[in-house]
Amino acid sequence: VIDCVIKNNYAGGTFSLCGGMQASTTGDILIENTVFSGNELIATDWTSASALALGGFASTSGKFTISNCLFENNRCFGTADKTVLLDCYDDIEINNSTFVDNSSTYTLSLIRNHIDFHNNILRNDCNYEIILSDHSPWGYISEIDISHCNIQGGQNAIYNQNNVNIINWLDGNIDEDPLFDSLGTHPFALLEGSPCIDTGTPDTTGLFLPPWDLLHNERIWDGDGNGVAIIDMGCYEYGAPPVVGIEYPIIEIIDEINLSNYPNPFNPETKIVFNLPEEGNVKLDIYNIKGQKVKILLDCYMSPGRSEMIWNGKDDNGKRVSSGVYFYQLVTDKKTITPKMILIK
Repeated sequence: VIDCVIKNNYAGGTFSLCGGMQASTTGDILIENTVFSGNELIATDWTSASALALGGFASTSGKFTISNCLFENNRCFGTADKTVLLDCYDDIEINNSTFVDNSSTYTLSLIRNHIDFHNNILRNDCNYEIILSDHSPWGYISEIDISHCNIQGGQNAIYNQNNVNIINWLDGNIDEDPLFDSLGTHPFALLEGSPCIDTGTPDTTGLFLPPWDLLHNERIWDGDGNGVAIIDMGCYEYGAPPVVGIEYPIIEIIDEINLSNYPNPFNPETKIVFNLPEEGNVKLDIYNIKGQKVKILLDCYMSPGRSEMIWNGKDDNGKRVSSGVYFYQLVTDKKTITPKMILIK
């Protein structure tokens, strides 16, 4: 999910899991340059979240990555309420995202395995900014690495349930007023003098960030004018100019789905792109030439807009498939499309 706005959705009732976006898949999930705003949920289960719920009962075997995203003014009420739930059998990575003015018991609920948490801002109306739940009876111990983040309440804002998980509180973390531009067009951008300017991770190698921030401005910029360009905390880069020479993806609501993939033929992976004209249920599956389903890429309720999914040439069991012809089928509430692609080795 890239360059999307998921806004002003509401859910409530016995089987409601998320006000904004909920997804489960056996593959990797990437959410980048996306805004979650004004979503509300009456929570009835620990798998519920107001803005974003990934995994839950149908946890994935892939990796969750969230970068350059804004979560603001989402509301969750009820049982074990939270703004974001990430329940993953593989690793979780959250970089350069801003979580602000959300209301819930927990802002982030992170479950299972290793979590990288860098360059984020968390300033919310909550009991704890982060909860690491106790899943040791099922054989899971979470370990989180936190560095260069501005977290309201500092280390005390992290709830390690029953103290069974591992919290690595690393360099660069602060608890200071981020000085948001509350009167500007983008109210959670940084003002001059913000302690979040040029105080992100000095070396961004391995963070896999795009070259732009949430506004498609330069992602790493010398915001304090000392001659050294260092990434800022949060989803906005202070004082940075627009990235030039790059064709930005354009989000627009259109009547056609325009399903395609590239490259095609491909090896080892291909990107599947489509436009969703209106919100609804969406399924995206991969089939082999015999019509056998080999991979579930997407099965969720989605807001309208442009979306991208990457297929890495592996089946639902994590095994690489053989070369040949495959079909990717997109099923919405109103249409089914099944184009062809070729995997070469």
